[in-house]
Amino acid sequence: MSMGIPNGANLVSEYVSVFVKLLDSPHNAIQNSSASVISNLCKGLPCHRQSVFSAGAIKSLIVLLADADTLENAIRAIANASYFYKHTEIQELVDAGVIGTMVKSLDSPFRLLASVILSNISAGGAKQSLIAEGAIPAMIKAFDYSDPEICFFLFSGLKNLITGNEKQRLFVVQNGVIHCLIKLLKFRASVEGALYALTIIANGTKDEKEILVNAGAVKVFLFSMLSSSEEKSIKEAASDISLSYNLEKNNAEIMNYLSSLDSNSRDRISNALVDIIEGNIEQEEAIIESIPYLVKLLDDKQLCEYAARAIKSLIKGTMIGLEKTVQQGVVSFLIKSFAVKNVNASKYAAEALKFMLTNELAHDMIMIQILADLKNELENILRTSSTEFEKICRKLVAYDFITVIQDLKDKENAVIKNHASTLLQLVDEIYVQKLGKTLLRRCPSLEAEINATNYTNAQFIPTSELPRGLVQMLRRCFAER
Repeated sequence: MSMGIPNGANLVSEYVSVFVKLLDSPHNAIQNSSASVISNLCKGLPCHRQSVFSAGAIKSLIVLLADADTLENAIRAIANASYFYKHTEIQELVDAGVIGTMVKSLDSPFRLLASVILSNISAGGAKQSLIAEGAIPAMIKAFDYSDPEICFFLFSGLKNLITGNEKQRLFVVQNGVIHCLIKLLKFRASVEGALYALTIIANGTKDEKEILVNAGAVKVFLFSMLSSSEEKSIKEAASDISLSYNLEKNNAEIMNYLSSLDSNSRDRISNALVDIIEGNIEQEEAIIESIPYLVKLLDDKQLCEYAARAIKSLIKGTMIGLEKTVQQGVVSFLIKSFAVKNVNASKYAAEALKFMLTNELAHDMIMIQILADLKNELENILRTSSTEFEKICRKLVAYDFITVIQDLKDKENAVIKNHASTLLQLVDEIYVQKLGKTLLRRCPSLEAEINATNYTNAQFIPTSELPRGLVQMLRRCFAER
């Protein structure tokens, strides 16, 4: 230093007040040198930093921010003072008016240091103060995507609010942070954090979910889910998704990252997409457009559960969701999901299919297509694997689809009646009669017990008993012997 002042790290704390007083000197050179010493002290031992605060340096440093000749050294000193996030020290910065001054500095050559200070204040627990003093809109506006370092600190500060309470998160979202998060996917260092923040927002309010959808987050999630699949046909489907904000242009590294997510990241992103779809926004265009990709993901061993859950929500949400999923051939995929090892995927698939078959609002043409697809897929499975066919029939019986299909035989539409009869015949001839013979061999008294049993409803029967629909078919099977 020009004044020969010793390095701050070697100073004894009791002499700090001398340099704080020098901050009020009428000479810029002395002020700058003193600010540099204090800046070094703040990077030193905790006792040195505490001495800086105890001596009242912050207020004097803020005064120096108003002078272009002393601004740089003063803002560096404040930046170093804001590290380590001790609550009392951060609060002193807030009380001294640092936030307002840094908001103004975001539009200056020292915006990087201003970003650092605001990020440190956020990490230090003064998140509500950032909201109260108008820092959030300014921070979002200050994102400079040509400067990854500035983006990193601004994102770090905003992320603390996203992971804060619901009001803080909603405030940040309403001020446009989602667009920033998606654009941050351009930077390798920010991809993981940005994706994590997006998944947190996806678990938020309906308003937050709608903003996510409108910002293009659904495409980002779908691309990540598809492109990181081990199944080649699923992975290739990701190329059909055009990501917004030019993420795919000159960003092969980021695309590669999204394509190589670990299993935990895939689960988190997939769960986030389901959270969005379950947020009562099924008619959003982006959600409807996701249906063919969700159908493909039913074939993914890891994500089939999330895909089945999302499709179930879409089917139960609106008639548009039901019709679009049927048109995408979802019935074939749902019925195949009955045979997968993932119990939850099988359960969600069964619930989705049962809702389709029992939906009184579905018009006849949709119901005909559902039954035709179901019949065709069962016939295809039977031709290729009798073992898989029996697995699926076992699930159809366990979830009492037999009763549901029997009820469809009472519909007025002749085509629906015919399809329902064909389905029952297929299951009866190939599975139920074989099952009945096997059961009788193992338990000769079963026939009398079944004929004596009185089932009064068509609801799901506990697994310790037999579903009513199966009982009726077994009775007929036994009577025809």
